[in-house]
Amino acid sequence: MSVQVSVITACYNHGIYLDEMVASVQAALNGISYEHIIVNDGSTDPFTLERLKALSQEGILILSQSNQGLGAARNTGIKKASGEFIWPLDSDNKLCPGFVQKALPFFQQDPSIGIVYGDALLFGERSGYSSVGPFNLQRLMLSNYIDACAIFRRSCWEKVGGYDEQREIMMWSDWDFWLRLAFEGYRYHYVPMASFSYRVLSQSMVHGANRDSYLKAAAYFYKKHESYLGDVYLFTRLHALKVVLAKYAPRLYQLCIRLGLIKNPFSLW
Repeated sequence: MSVQVSVITACYNHGIYLDEMVASVQAALNGISYEHIIVNDGSTDPFTLERLKALSQEGILILSQSNQGLGAARNTGIKKASGEFIWPLDSDNKLCPGFVQKALPFFQQDPSIGIVYGDALLFGERSGYSSVGPFNLQRLMLSNYIDACAIFRRSCWEKVGGYDEQREIMMWSDWDFWLRLAFEGYRYHYVPMASFSYRVLSQSMVHGANRDSYLKAAAYFYKKHESYLGDVYLFTRLHALKVVLAKYAPRLYQLCIRLGLIKNPFSLW
């Protein structure tokens, strides 16, 4: 039987979450022809390496590479994937049952649909339900509201050349990918149900972003998409104020984020 869905997981020292994550994949894709590929992106933690070895013995394809970042790890996994549809899943998150069964028919009904996404269940340090809403390109151009854990056609990934592997944009690699697909003309379809569970961690990559990493990512991102985004970022007063705070008053900037006055620029939640 040919593989229909390829779940791609990039892992860097997240061994403590792997068993829970893998179990969620098995439950969510029950009855679906799928494969699960985990890319070990240069993990150094002995426990993580042990769990990856055990999962390999259980039949999950484990690919190992030097630490190259999230975009490169996802690309490595997708290059080896054989499924028509790709479903990225971070190593500390979980898939929700029922979503893929709802999503796949939309691809079959409309060839112009390239991406199907849903809502998120939050767990960990904060719990709740995050309803992201229907697709709106203008909204996506202003900020990323679609998590990386959405199902897309492999052909879409091939068309735009995969995820950007530059480290400057690593924390925005999914946003960059969604924008390039949208600018290429692929349609998005929203299914109003939880597609995955998002683990809220104060020490995650997005929450731990500092001023320098934000400014480097912003400079790279804005320049790359200047022909489409134009002045939408650089000349909005709110954005200008946030950049000034980040550059000249980093402590105040971080305090505003902690108090919820300014949203963490790297976080969907």
